Amino acid sequence: MSTMTAQIEHALTLHGVTVCQAYRNALSALDDESYLPDSRLMLEVNRAMLARPVVAASRFRRHAAHEASGSRFIAFVAEKHAEGGLQRQLWKHAKDEARHSRIFTALAAWLAPGAARAPMEKPAGDDGAGDPSSFNGDIASFLVATHLAEIRNLALLGQYRSILAAAPGATNDRLRQVLDRVHADESHHVAYTAAHVSQQFEVSPRTSERFEWYVDSYVRDAWAEASIVCGNVACRSRS
Repeated sequence: MSTMTAQIEHALTLHGVTVCQAYRNALSALDDESYLPDSRLMLEVNRAMLARPVVAASRFRRHAAHEASGSRFIAFVAEKHAEGGLQRQLWKHAKDEARHSRIFTALAAWLAPGAARAPMEKPAGDDGAGDPSSFNGDIASFLVATHLAEIRNLALLGQYRSILAAAPGATNDRLRQVLDRVHADESHHVAYTAAHVSQQFEVSPRTSERFEWYVDSYVRDAWAEASIVCGNVACRSRS
């Protein structure tokens, strides 16, 4: 499994994005095992999840809700708080996230048609997202948060793809082909947001603090998600 830094560097090279040294220095924290989204522990959680279609469907429904929420938030920021090139990038990003939501919804239905919701699954629409209208206009923090969310997604999709590739079969091959397209979008999202975050590192001393705060926030989210997945795996194993 390649390091998180290597995955990000690949995305930057693929999309022709250059970044400053301060940004590169900040990435070092993502190569530690404490960065749960790309850890060996999360890999095993994801392997157990993908081995159980009903549990995988439950997680994909949560992905769909999060992607839909992200699409709404990004579109709101694009409309109300951005202009020029950034606005165009955000509009495209919002459309990508809406499409990902539809993809994950379809995959969940395909993997477990008619299945009851998992015991620890949140009700539809309860994605934990705040009201976009409460956004305070802090574009710098928004860009750092969005960038780190996309890095988390890149790690997640990378693990899914490696697990599915190691266990070939009709279902896994089809699933991996679909997730390949989502992964390609996430690579682009990581790259274009990296360009903006790198600029923030060059002009604002607060960027390092913001970066560390959001890294910790997404690690906490990953622990919560891992707990839900493990709970659902345990319930399905007993049934």
